[in-house]
Amino acid sequence: MFLPPFKYPSPLLLFLSFMDCNIIQWNANGIISKSDELKLLIDKFKPIAICIQETLISPPTKIPIKNYKKFRYDLVSNNYPIGGVTILAHQSLHSEYLPLRTNLHAIAIILKSHFFSFPLTICNIYSPPSQSLCHLDMLNIVKQLPKPYLITGDFNAHNPMWGGNKLCPKGKEIEKFLNLSLTSTILNNGDPTHLSFAYKTYSSIDLSFVSNTISSKFNWQVHDDPCQSNHFPIIISLNKSDTILPQNQNYISDIWIYKRADWCSFQNNITFHNDIDLSNLTTLNIDSVLKQTCENILNAAQISIPKYTRSKRPVVWFCNEIKTLINKRKKALKLFRKYGNLEDFIEYKKYRALSRKTIKLKKKESWEKFVNSINVPINSHSMFQQIKRIQGKNIHKPITCLKNGSNIILSPHEIANELGHHFSTNISNLNSSPEFIHHKNLLENSPINYNDNESTEPYNSPFNINELHKAFLKTKSTAVGTDKVSYQMLNHLPNPALEFLLKIYNLIWTNHIYPNEWSKTIVIPIQKKDKDPHSTSSYRPICLINCICKIFEKMVNFRLTFILEKYKLLSPFQSGCRWNKSTIDNILHLENEVTHAFRLKRYTLAVILDIKSAYDSTWRRRILQKLNDWNIGSHLLRYIEFFLNNNTLQVNVNSKCLSSPFTVNNGIRQGSALSCALFNIALSDIPNSLPVNIKCNLYMDDLIIFYSQSNLSTLHNCIQHSLNNLNKWSLSSGFTFSPEKTVCMLFHRLSQSYHPPLFLGNTPLQYKESHKWLGMILDPKMNWTHHIEYLKAKMNQSINILKMLNNPNWGLSRSSLLRLYHIYCRPISDYGAIVYNSAKPNIKNKLNPIHNHVIRMITGAFRSSPLNSIHAESGIPNLEYRSAILINNYTSKIMSLPDHLMYPHISQALQIDPTLFGKKPKPIFVRANDLNIFRNININHTITKTFNLHSIEPWLITFCFDKLIIGKKENTSTTEIKSAFNSYAHNLTNFTPCFVDGSKSSNNTGCAFKIGIVEKSFKLNPLTSILSAELIAIIECLKYIISIHYSDSSFHHKYVIYSDSLSSLKHLHSIFLQKPIIAHIHNLLETCSSKNIDIKFCWIPSHKGIQGNDRVDILAKESITADILPTINSHDIKTHYKKSLHNTWNNKWKNLPSPNKLREIKDNVFQWDSSNL
Repeated sequence: MFLPPFKYPSPLLLFLSFMDCNIIQWNANGIISKSDELKLLIDKFKPIAICIQETLISPPTKIPIKNYKKFRYDLVSNNYPIGGVTILAHQSLHSEYLPLRTNLHAIAIILKSHFFSFPLTICNIYSPPSQSLCHLDMLNIVKQLPKPYLITGDFNAHNPMWGGNKLCPKGKEIEKFLNLSLTSTILNNGDPTHLSFAYKTYSSIDLSFVSNTISSKFNWQVHDDPCQSNHFPIIISLNKSDTILPQNQNYISDIWIYKRADWCSFQNNITFHNDIDLSNLTTLNIDSVLKQTCENILNAAQISIPKYTRSKRPVVWFCNEIKTLINKRKKALKLFRKYGNLEDFIEYKKYRALSRKTIKLKKKESWEKFVNSINVPINSHSMFQQIKRIQGKNIHKPITCLKNGSNIILSPHEIANELGHHFSTNISNLNSSPEFIHHKNLLENSPINYNDNESTEPYNSPFNINELHKAFLKTKSTAVGTDKVSYQMLNHLPNPALEFLLKIYNLIWTNHIYPNEWSKTIVIPIQKKDKDPHSTSSYRPICLINCICKIFEKMVNFRLTFILEKYKLLSPFQSGCRWNKSTIDNILHLENEVTHAFRLKRYTLAVILDIKSAYDSTWRRRILQKLNDWNIGSHLLRYIEFFLNNNTLQVNVNSKCLSSPFTVNNGIRQGSALSCALFNIALSDIPNSLPVNIKCNLYMDDLIIFYSQSNLSTLHNCIQHSLNNLNKWSLSSGFTFSPEKTVCMLFHRLSQSYHPPLFLGNTPLQYKESHKWLGMILDPKMNWTHHIEYLKAKMNQSINILKMLNNPNWGLSRSSLLRLYHIYCRPISDYGAIVYNSAKPNIKNKLNPIHNHVIRMITGAFRSSPLNSIHAESGIPNLEYRSAILINNYTSKIMSLPDHLMYPHISQALQIDPTLFGKKPKPIFVRANDLNIFRNININHTITKTFNLHSIEPWLITFCFDKLIIGKKENTSTTEIKSAFNSYAHNLTNFTPCFVDGSKSSNNTGCAFKIGIVEKSFKLNPLTSILSAELIAIIECLKYIISIHYSDSSFHHKYVIYSDSLSSLKHLHSIFLQKPIIAHIHNLLETCSSKNIDIKFCWIPSHKGIQGNDRVDILAKESITADILPTINSHDIKTHYKKSLHNTWNNKWKNLPSPNKLREIKDNVFQWDSSNL
């Protein structure tokens, strides 16, 4: 298996290094058994095509050669493969199958490329010794081949004319063919091509013919080694003078090896000119400043980061031992051919066998070494990348040609321009209706009101270093833009460089001077699944934007999304790329409606609409107008206008050729951090166009409308009216719905029904019995049968990876297999589990055998092992337990979000008698109630009810805390800690000391604070975690401070809060952490600041004799009789229920009624420590 050590360039980039266009002709006598030798030949000669005879494979067998398109003619006799021919054409060239009418074993293709000026037809033929050959058959084939052509094959024909010393009937027929064919010339030069092991003789029976017009353009040469076959490979090469070298190789990015980077050297070599005058920048010199900045970064990278160079080893298993054996094999054959000694022939066969055996051994060792590399502790992302390498995923197939009508485009530059023209046309106004164009022109003729008086708003303030650091945290390893600077380089910039970069960002932000380079976009065409690779409409554009620009966009996007959420500017029915919202919300909203309709014996009619080219057809001015209507202006509005307008794109084809620039006048570029938020703004008014009783969900451009009624005729009228409204909305918004991709579904469990006809405009819409929506397959009865079958197939595919990596001798360790299960297999069944959990047991239990099979594979358990035992031994619960945990997690999250779309359904579920549903599926919160998730939890007292996540802008928060000691407290004596505390407190004599602490035991949770002589303790919900208790102690302390100074803000008051919980202070320092309890503390700190109260925080070690800390610790532990705070964090609910469910499982295991061998030696379901070995 070929597994490159680093990310290789695309196959076309490797092909660009070919100085000769080589074609290999070879009778391999079994292509599968000779595939390793073929890989070595490919690496040495880099052929554009390979013609193999005697492949000896049946149709289901895959040829294990990458980067080549396979054209095959397989023969099977009595279920056994015989003969067979194949042509492997390099995927960087355009190749087409050419059908032949002949009795011969033959296959033909047409090879087209801009590398040579003529299309070449290649025909590969195999004529077995037992089969007769007539010259008329050859003439018949030549008539069918477009000129010029190349014919290769093993004809088993002897004739002194092309080498050898005997003449056979086949040789006579070939000679007749050459005499009668006026267009064919033989390339053979007399060298032998076959070695008979039985007779130890050489012969020339592999022949090559070409058209007369190109016979002088090819060189023909026999390889010096038969490579484990009895036929020698033949190398046919096109002369260099007839090869057209590729032009316009102007965009080939360097591939850096970041894991070998010397980041200290990189930071030391970064040179920024702080003396540059940034006070009087224009668009011209902001470009030069950014260009100089990028050059400085790249210069440091050249010194400190090695670049990718392709390994000289042909394949990863190739080594000096194999090389030595192959050389000895060649030497023995050369001596035998020269002297004819039997000893040399025996020596040749010896090294032939040894080289074959060694190659198999080294391949096995290489694979085992790769598998063992996954055993090394690595992060989940790296493991996932390794798995994708095994699967062969993300292998980019180059675009070799495009068809424009009858015209075939082969040149990369012309292909890039054709795609650029297609993308720019799709985004232009040519696809819009005349009515919309008129409406658009009227609005765009009016000027934009930038609301520059809004410049004092918090979202228009200059960016700070915390925002820059947060933007870096959100980066991933992605492709670079035109400046060639990567995220990895930016992430390792020294602090002075970051401050310089932040200064540039703020000048761009406040002065509205935008770099020209930021409006230029490199577009990568990505082929759509199962689409024709030769059609421009089969590709979607993905934008590559400069990483420096994307960092700035991330900071802008964070502010924009915060404002949208704070003022609730988006529809509550939108859930794409929004905080605390997901696709599952949409699916559950539909499920809730349908299940209640089943209970009330009603119909639910749903229409899933598709917006045609949604991103490309987005009307830009519509977004700006909405922002203007929402009073969002000044710096934010001006930058968004720049982001949307004046864009140009260049298409990058096969990572080597850029198109000419194309102007983009419409749409939103995909791949930017701002794209999703702006797209949500453009679609935010869709729900407003629908009648009040019609429900809808919108996840990006996936729109569904639905309604329930007992009268199908009334239901039909309501939905049709809604569709008419949506059609009117599309005429004014610039979006277009696609009737062909729009699907209707009627959900019901009634005996009588029909599909009422629905129309979008004048086009009738189709009904389906099953449809995949947001990753789940819906069916009219909501029994999830189709989706469960889909999951079974998908989970079986993931199991195949585990099978490949699982071997008792050299496979992955048990801990690695468990990790792989958690990050690769379990998410498949987890997605939507809380939805399809409503299916009947006999349907959802179909997944259990697959789940149990995975556990047996990980643990090595026998098929006869009891299910209880394998679950207890592995520590992996069954799917029913897993679904219960996921339902609890989702329910707990919704309970803490009163503005969420699904929140009102909680109280509805608590008021409904579950028995009313009978055998019909229940909505999620009714099922959650059945699981006792709401027991002992008062949903009216969750913490989030009083804490507003969006009451204060996170970028305005400045929080820091002091640490009493730098090192670990275990390494510091009590005396040193007391001395450090006294010294710290002495320096803050004008600050009133406050001590806070939280405590948790098996039966009690509490917190307390102490300010001078004031001591207060609070009893908390038993489910509250220790971290939450520590944070609640800070909340109560701040509340008390505010209360005693509520009416007195004229004096300056100072307090220092001492806490022994370092984790709680770090959480407060993470100002962008979206947790209600953290937001509440920052709100209180903002209130303190407004009342002229200074608050400092300091971390102190616990139980080190600091009197205030020891006293507050006692108060927290004695809080069982204190005032009760019923509030609880949603995360604590999740943790408690998970522990409770685990304890239930553990008790069930302990109390097994029947004897169990594993139970006798393992009395709990927790993982053994040895499981991690």
